[in-house]
Amino acid sequence: MHKLTAIAIKGLPPGKCEDVLQHAAALELDVDLQAVLKAKAPLGAQRHTVTAVPSMPWQDVPGFYATLQDPSPVNLALRLLILTGLRSLPVRFARIDEVEGDIWTVPAKKMKGRRGKVEAFRVPLTSKVLRVIELAKVYERKGLSPSCPQDLDQRRNDVSDDGASRTRGAAAWLPLQPADLARRGDRSAA
Repeated sequence: MHKLTAIAIKGLPPGKCEDVLQHAAALELDVDLQAVLKAKAPLGAQRHTVTAVPSMPWQDVPGFYATLQDPSPVNLALRLLILTGLRSLPVRFARIDEVEGDIWTVPAKKMKGRRGKVEAFRVPLTSKVLRVIELAKVYERKGLSPSCPQDLDQRRNDVSDDGASRTRGAAAWLPLQPADLARRGDRSAA
């Protein structure tokens, strides 16, 4: 039971259920405004200690980057992740036409955040990033980056990326990884 407490609490996000109940009460519906407190009470005190999944130590990032010299689509995408600090979605679904000069404008639909609340994000590009983008143009299909599907709604099979990463022992950079590393790229490098 105590291992499930954190999961059970996540099922009742702070404030969300209360907001729904208050809205229902404002509509003069018959609701119990203490329902959330009553649901949490049987869960008891949380004894489980949440531990973070370790990510690649920042000291190892230059060594990993040095293994990405082969200009394959996977390596180029990994280089862009490291050099820009962006999340994987903008890199995986990058379009050449998003880059103008030394600025990459990531459309709002590729940014993490609430729909309608997120704006396009401008990323200044160094000469090293521009070189990686030039190398990626060899693999370009219809304006899309080499590693992305034709449509942002399609889900991608990352098995090839994962295999390339595992051969370097750096699965922290990709969506499929061993259990002992997080998959958040250099954004979470400890």
